[in-house]
Amino acid sequence: MFELKKATKYFDKQLILDNLDFLLPQGSVTAVLGASGCGKTTLFRALTGLIKLDQGELIHPKNSRCSFVFQEDRLLPWRDTINNLTALGIDKDRARAELVAVGLTDDAGKMPQELSGGMQRRLAIARALAFDGDVFFLDEPLQGLDINTAQIVLPHVKTSLKGKTALLITHDPEEAFALADRVIFAGGLPFTIIRDTPTASFANSNALAVAIKNYVR
Repeated sequence: MFELKKATKYFDKQLILDNLDFLLPQGSVTAVLGASGCGKTTLFRALTGLIKLDQGELIHPKNSRCSFVFQEDRLLPWRDTINNLTALGIDKDRARAELVAVGLTDDAGKMPQELSGGMQRRLAIARALAFDGDVFFLDEPLQGLDINTAQIVLPHVKTSLKGKTALLITHDPEEAFALADRVIFAGGLPFTIIRDTPTASFANSNALAVAIKNYVR
């Protein structure tokens, strides 16, 4: 369980997190849905311990293995595609299986600079899923993918996250509701929780469409 208690964070005198309490429940996927600039990535970095809070506390299990997809792909430019995965201790069979799942079957020997932006993104996703951490932190994971590719990758991500603890940061309502067990509608600044709801509460697509329309209006 990852938790922020009374978390406060400023950047350049701008208040981003204001005395925020936030709990990432174990065994479920939580999506934070909001427009750019509302503090989502700051929340992400605070929960992962990548930034230091000005006030408050981060509570998390010791020795947790975390899988990350950042907004930047953060690939190793000196390693080819498959070795970007095995560099993390992932065995080659698992690495190859993940490359197949994201449509990079024929690209295992290519260097990152030989891949398109969308292919690099798929490689970053494959690396996180293959590492299979105790907790997943995904910041706009499907950004840069065209619609057809996203429709291939998204079901694989969903299957891989089932039963896992995960935080998904996104500005895309369809992505949030497709992948998450719980969606937090965010506004800001400072980061504000407008609505916190389980996706199972939307009995049909019409109810979901109304919720999204009311949020983005």
